[in-house]
Amino acid sequence: MENKLTEEQLNKLLPALSLLAEDVGAHISINPNSLKEVLLNVNAEKEEWAIKELELWSKILQGPGNNPANDRKTATIAELMSRGVPEFPAMLAIYVATNQQPSTPKISSIPKTPIPTYSVPSKKTDLNKPIEPYHKLLPDHGWHNDLTWDLLPDWIKNNPQLIARLKRGEQVVGKNVRYRFVANRLIRRLRDRITVAHKTVPQKTFTNIKPSLSIIDNTQLLRDLIEKKTIRLCDSPILKKTPAPLPISFDFRRVEGMLLGIAIGDALGATSEGMKPPQRHKTYGEIRDYQADRRDGHHRQAGVGTDDTQLSFWTVEQLISDHGLRPDSLANKFCGHHIWGIGSTVKRFVENYKDKHLPWYETGTESLGNGALMRIAPIILPYLRNPHTSMLADAAIACMITHNDFANNASSVAFVEMLWQLLSMNSIPEPTWWIDTYCDIAKELEGNTKYHRTCGTYGDYSGSLWNFTSTVCKDALKKKLPVEKACNIWGSGANLFETVPSVLYILATCAKDPEEAIIRAVNDTVDNDSVASIVGAAVGALHGLNGIPNKWIKQLNGRVRSGRGEENQVFNLIAQSKIEFW
Repeated sequence: MENKLTEEQLNKLLPALSLLAEDVGAHISINPNSLKEVLLNVNAEKEEWAIKELELWSKILQGPGNNPANDRKTATIAELMSRGVPEFPAMLAIYVATNQQPSTPKISSIPKTPIPTYSVPSKKTDLNKPIEPYHKLLPDHGWHNDLTWDLLPDWIKNNPQLIARLKRGEQVVGKNVRYRFVANRLIRRLRDRITVAHKTVPQKTFTNIKPSLSIIDNTQLLRDLIEKKTIRLCDSPILKKTPAPLPISFDFRRVEGMLLGIAIGDALGATSEGMKPPQRHKTYGEIRDYQADRRDGHHRQAGVGTDDTQLSFWTVEQLISDHGLRPDSLANKFCGHHIWGIGSTVKRFVENYKDKHLPWYETGTESLGNGALMRIAPIILPYLRNPHTSMLADAAIACMITHNDFANNASSVAFVEMLWQLLSMNSIPEPTWWIDTYCDIAKELEGNTKYHRTCGTYGDYSGSLWNFTSTVCKDALKKKLPVEKACNIWGSGANLFETVPSVLYILATCAKDPEEAIIRAVNDTVDNDSVASIVGAAVGALHGLNGIPNKWIKQLNGRVRSGRGEENQVFNLIAQSKIEFW
């Protein structure tokens, strides 16, 4: 076999692998021109070594065909790895190239209940019509600008048909798959190049625009829900704030790390969920890898998640299928299959929606359980290239479907906002950032609540969740308490008064080491699968895919439903979300 690439060459070429896999999956003819289209994204379209290596990768990806047997996929992954490609990017490329689609079951027994006062008009793009021409969206530095065209390589300039389509902004036209991918890449890559060439142009001019399907804007829907007091959430200026755009240098591996962090944290904790740390340590020792369940009457395999993974990735499925959050579709999705280890609040939701046929905005109960917070992270996906006020509206609405409580809705909004900030960070935040940021956001959203709780060794408490969290976490930080000892003070079960302080304290003390943060969540808390899942999402967003041990990725089962052939759906959905939203 030909010589491998140098480390520098591999790092430069690796981002092109997923784009190549899209072409293979779409059955686009692979030739020198199509390879140059892919390489344009990594500034290597004139590099002979890059064209040669990409051609070799394309032959490897074309080997399995559509929906190959698992052993053939494994062999193909091994071939890519023999060329120096890391295992996880190789796995994702295979799932994209073989056109595996996540199943989206329908439930005929559940009506799609119309919502007269809260309805949002459909904004799905007709794929047979061109989208708004881009020179109208970018009047100052549009595609008509001569300097812009000077940046194009000759092989594009010599394609009049392609040039004409790009000038008209016809990014998605009918079923012409080639132009859909070509225009996506060209516009995205040119946008990056123009920003470099015109340093006076604000970054947001380009990062706020992606040639894709329209955003489902749920901002007004949330306004109506708050005004009619249907949702238990106080109004706050943050709900009107547009999230800051992600930097152009943003790497999707941050999102991969976040999504995998959910599934990995859940799977690591699943087989000892609910055990007190001393009892867990006596049974398992220090858990640093997946374990088979050793408890009597339990048969969960190593590397398999629980309802945390299911509900999180069913949310991903719904976002992909509808191109954004549609509350009734999400409620329908949650009722479509058996939920492993279903919590009492979610069980009541299923009864309300599936059996009593209540509309989605009446199905949530006033609960302090952590079943919404553990699944809320994927809500950011539709906004990666389209920051919009609707992101935090989606967080609140997705939460209220099952857990319609002031503290719960406020916590979900706060956590989504924190995840968004983490995706742009280039350094580890100060320990107090985690607590202060959460409390600053949640304070106004939660309002003047007064919960009555008896928490761990702390004893009786009456007041708001955000205030309790601030008090106990800052006190523990001041005393430099170990995670287990700190969590014993307030408890570490499935109630938000225990989960939220536990998550924030672990992140405040361990975020610099993502592996250690997840391990502490798994070993030192009671509801360890949910705490580790939430912690995993946060450190995954901060450190990206590189911060997660490869052994955890390799041994993750990845199923989100029971049944044969359901393994690796987590990886499949991550690949699908990259295609859809990035």
